[in-house]
Amino acid sequence: MNAVAGNWKLGWNVTYQGGFPIDFPNAAPLAARSAKLSSDQRSLFRLFDTSLFPKVAGPAPFTLRDFPTRFPDVRFMGVRNWDLSLIKHVPIRERVKLEVHADFINAFNTPFFTQLASNSVTSASFGQIRPSQNNDSRFIFLDFKLVF
Repeated sequence: MNAVAGNWKLGWNVTYQGGFPIDFPNAAPLAARSAKLSSDQRSLFRLFDTSLFPKVAGPAPFTLRDFPTRFPDVRFMGVRNWDLSLIKHVPIRERVKLEVHADFINAFNTPFFTQLASNSVTSASFGQIRPSQNNDSRFIFLDFKLVF
């Protein structure tokens, strides 16, 4: 029974992190309100309220910028990453044992996107997230080691 159910070890590394701030577009907002959308309205195709911005770029060249460079409350999605490790020691003889390691990097395959498709208010993809994953997809490593 010990060979099947005993000598197991479980390890994990969990990372939960808030998202990075998003750069402000190249035009000042039309109204003094937040561009943040509620979590049920946000998607890859609409990260923030784009109706707050004009459809033409501004300001004119060689003028001082009088609006912020980053949103104060709009951020990219956060990191939600789980790395798991499962280790089993199997005794074979008195001085010989088998070690089995299974490592799951990004175990739940949660993507992490941190790039806008466009930051220009004149672009059709303004306010959308570029679908290029910035973290590694799930990796599974299996190791077998004979210790004697």
